[in-house]
Amino acid sequence: MPATVAANASNDVQGISCAICCEKKKPRRLHMLCGVCESSDKKSCLECWAKLLHNCDEIECVALHLKCPWCRTLMHPSELNASALSGSNAFNRVAAKLRYEHLCNLLHEREDNLDMLNHAVDAISGQSNLQSMSAQQQHTRLQRARSRLQNADSFLNAYDGFTRFRRRYPRPSDRRNIARVAADFQRIAFEQVDASVDGDES
Repeated sequence: MPATVAANASNDVQGISCAICCEKKKPRRLHMLCGVCESSDKKSCLECWAKLLHNCDEIECVALHLKCPWCRTLMHPSELNASALSGSNAFNRVAAKLRYEHLCNLLHEREDNLDMLNHAVDAISGQSNLQSMSAQQQHTRLQRARSRLQNADSFLNAYDGFTRFRRRYPRPSDRRNIARVAADFQRIAFEQVDASVDGDES
């Protein structure tokens, strides 16, 4: 028993190697964050774990992610937040840099989107510079622009259908016959709807 205690004390003094950087560390400074890997020889220091932190490709996501270097399992954010890495000095140093870069990219993305929105609103309604308007004014302006865009889209769809109709039936007499049949069909459909409404009311 005294020999075991002495051996443990000797190991604690000498330290063991980090599985990633291979530097000698005290056992209490080595951690296994992955819940899938169970081998003790894969324990690594928090500095090496922190270097594995990364942002995902989704610009909307501001969370930090970490993938196990051995089994390639992506740790769940709640699991990462509950680990020894979260809140450590190594984590804070890397997280501050990653989040700063990601938030800068997110800010540029928002500015680009706002510029595109301003150009679109300017093209549709003749008004721009939404940033100088109040929230209510922006809402009203965007609603009008959306309505005009929908009207323009409906017109273009109808015009495209009309041109395809003319190409399919080039003779005016054919087009008049089809238009008359369509009008009769629409009139009959409306009469049926009116009759069903009158029947419901009675």
